[in-house]
Formats: sequence, structure tokens, C-alpha cells
Amino acid sequence: MSKKIKNYSVSSIIIILSLMLGFNVYAEENTITGSGNIQVKVQEKRVELEKILQTIKEKREAFKTKLELNRVETQVKIEKMKVDFKKNIKKIKNEDKKISAEKILDSVQALNIKLTEQLSDRVNQIENVLVSIESRITKAEEKGLDVASVKTEVEKAKEAIASARTVISTQASKVYEVNITDEATLRVEMKKLRDTFQDDIKGVREQVKQAHIAVRNTATTLAKIPTIDAEVEVKTEVENNNITNNN
Repeated sequence: MSKKIKNYSVSSIIIILSLMLGFNVYAEENTITGSGNIQVKVQEKRVELEKILQTIKEKREAFKTKLELNRVETQVKIEKMKVDFKKNIKKIKNEDKKISAEKILDSVQALNIKLTEQLSDRVNQIENVLVSIESRITKAEEKGLDVASVKTEVEKAKEAIASARTVISTQASKVYEVNITDEATLRVEMKKLRDTFQDDIKGVREQVKQAHIAVRNTATTLAKIPTIDAEVEVKTEVENNNITNNN
């Protein structure tokens, strides 16, 4: 996975959310001076949100490390595949067809790396929305509101996000090969390669979409609780538009 995750690095997320948390806590502390019980609640909220952020950071770092290890192992397999491919491609006499086939194979492997990185970044974006929802849930609990149904949806969303990451990791480890025996099979095999890759990526995108739907459902459930404003729902709809436009 690229060390530079554009606009959505873990450190940036932690800083932004920490600043938001700090501002909210500061405001509350200045309006509740002298109230011991509320001071305790403010501190509890700070600790709870910090735990959420730390958990997210650890999970993302673990996933990043796993992807990087997979990338090294996969690259070794790709190099071996290329050696075998060049041996098989010698059966093809047409030089233009040889060059074209090799370019297609290389482009598929490169595109797989690029797309799995992009989809991983998108899962991080979706998870960011879930973090904001969990922050809202904490505030709702402080008001004595019943958020049991929302917490159930949060767990479903976390499972969907974990599933999406598992699928992305599996896809990132794939090595695409073609079995060329003669010129007659070359075109068929190259078409099969493209179709297989497209179907695989489509499946990964579907898993990412399911993660987004799960988070959106969580926001919708939260919005149904009395006195909860539509802030989270609006953020989720913006995220939905971004994902739709990018797909």
C-alpha cells in the first residue's frame, strides 16, 4: 500500500478528530464549571473517543503492514510468472502480438495494485463517517437517549468494513497468468484475462459498497432518534455521492 494516502491518512484523521474533540470538550468544560458529575461525563467521553481513535489507528496500521507484506510476496510471484510467460510467448511468431500480450499482462498487474490501493483508501473514508456517528452516539447517550438500535448498526458496519478489507487484501495478492499454447489460443486467453480481472475488481467494489451502505444505514437509524440533528446523515450522503461518482 502506498505510504502516502492522499487526503485521508490516519495521522490527518486523528489530528482532525482530536481537534474536534478538544474543541467540544473545551466548550463543555467552560459551561459546566462547578458541576462535578458533568465534569466526569466529559472526561469519560474524552477517554471513550480516544479509545475509538486508537483502535482505528491500530487496525489501519495492521492492515497497511499486511498489504505491504502481501505486496512483497506477490511481487516475487509476479516475477516468476513473467519468466514463465516469456517462455510460453516464444511459441508466438508474430512479434506485434507478443509485445501486445506482454503489455496487457503488465497493465493488468499494475492496475490491480492501483485499484486495490484506491479501494483501501475509500474504506478509510467510509470508516471516518462511522467514527463521526459514534461520536454522535456518545453525545446522545449523555442526553439519556436510547441508542441501542444504532449501536447494533454500528457493529454491522464494522463487520462490513472488516469484510471489505479482507477482500481487498485477497485481491491485492492475486497474480494473473495466461496459458498460451499457440497463436490460436492467444486472443482467447488475453480476453479471458481481462474479463477475469474486471469481474474480480467488480466483486471487490461491491464489498466496499456494502460497507458504505452499512454505515449509511447506521446514520439513518441515528437520525430517527428524537433531538438528533441531520449532520451525520448529510455527511454520509456526501460520501455516497463521492463513491457513486468514482465508480
